[in-house]
Amino acid sequence: MMTFAKAAPTQTIQEEIIKHHWKFADGFFKKIMVSVSGGADSDRMIDMIEHFGYPTGYVEYHYFDTGMEFAATKAHLDDLEKKYGITIKRHRAKMPVPLAVKKYGYPFLNKKFSNYIHRLQSHNFKWEDKPFEVLLAEYPRCKAALRWWCNEWGDGSKNNINRRKYLKEFMIENPPDFPISDVCCQKAKKDTAHAIAKEVKPDLDVQGVRKAEGGVRSQAYKGCFDDIRCGCSRLRPLYWFKKEDCAAFKTVGITAPTAEQGWTRRTNRVHRHEQLRILHPRDL
Repeated sequence: MMTFAKAAPTQTIQEEIIKHHWKFADGFFKKIMVSVSGGADSDRMIDMIEHFGYPTGYVEYHYFDTGMEFAATKAHLDDLEKKYGITIKRHRAKMPVPLAVKKYGYPFLNKKFSNYIHRLQSHNFKWEDKPFEVLLAEYPRCKAALRWWCNEWGDGSKNNINRRKYLKEFMIENPPDFPISDVCCQKAKKDTAHAIAKEVKPDLDVQGVRKAEGGVRSQAYKGCFDDIRCGCSRLRPLYWFKKEDCAAFKTVGITAPTAEQGWTRRTNRVHRHEQLRILHPRDL
């Protein structure tokens, strides 16, 4: 372990290795559940854990198939199993993305924006530019979404619509005529993960979330570890990794084939959106 830590190319990587290895190697947590996505961060997380070792504990790797994953990603999971001698359990989504989109609506830009638009659509919002107080009087049960629409979350807030330049003007001229929602991720991934966690009953839940990658997930946490007494604690071993740490990691860990070959998270999103185009409500 000390050899692995000493070989770390950046201070952040070294600190995180030293900080987290005992959670696996010392057997403090007897049953550990690790969520695997097949992406580069997920690969780094597996590599760290397998370097840590878990002689007195038990680690289960789980992959949740949303119904819109690359064949290359699934093949990469096979490669990881061979490389590390591990088993990655695959789980089909309780409700695959195409079905969730058909039932609840399309994701749009990001989860937060999709959620706000869904709330406004649910209240038959007219997509007009009026002061917040006026709109709140018209739609009193939609305050959070109206704050987004009227940029009332504070100057520079990521929760304001003006974070996307000209989006408000575009939506006023082109009101969405199809349902928009963030529910597809909840139904396809989160609900499945929660159901599996109930079956596994782990002491520690491990995920490859990084603060620097942004998005709703990274904003939901304050740090890398949630110590839950009499329950399942949560660990994010890559939480403090920045872009330069990820780039440097392959010098001591593995090279992540999915990322190296161009299968990045952004590419995957584009691929999914292209697939969703065939599911437009007008064609259902």
